[in-house]
Amino acid sequence: MKKFLLIFTLLFSLTLSVQAQKGDKIYDLAEEMPYYPGGHAAMIKFLAKNFKDFENVVKEQKRKRKDFIVMFVIEKNGRVTDVRVFRKADDEEANKEAVRVVKKMRWKPAKEKGKKVRCRYTIRIA
Repeated sequence: MKKFLLIFTLLFSLTLSVQAQKGDKIYDLAEEMPYYPGGHAAMIKFLAKNFKDFENVVKEQKRKRKDFIVMFVIEKNGRVTDVRVFRKADDEEANKEAVRVVKKMRWKPAKEKGKKVRCRYTIRIA
């Protein structure tokens, strides 16, 4: 039993140190939230330009009165990571395309106490 507790404690502390090295806390809400350069209109333009069949996907989702929601993390350098389709489109290809396109986006990162921080963000595509 003692060996088990020792191994568990070592693994747990190793996991914590790896997480601390991997990245900082991910904020859900920051003093200064991240924003897409050029604002919402520029973001929609980017999505429309890069998302294959964007207009048809949006029309189909609106017709079904179903939102298409993507969640992701904006890193300190503005890159997007951990992209997940939270509320999926019926078309699996559209879900994959959303992940591909959102990963290409570059944002102005969130700030907390004047320092850039990682922040979770959600967008509604349709």
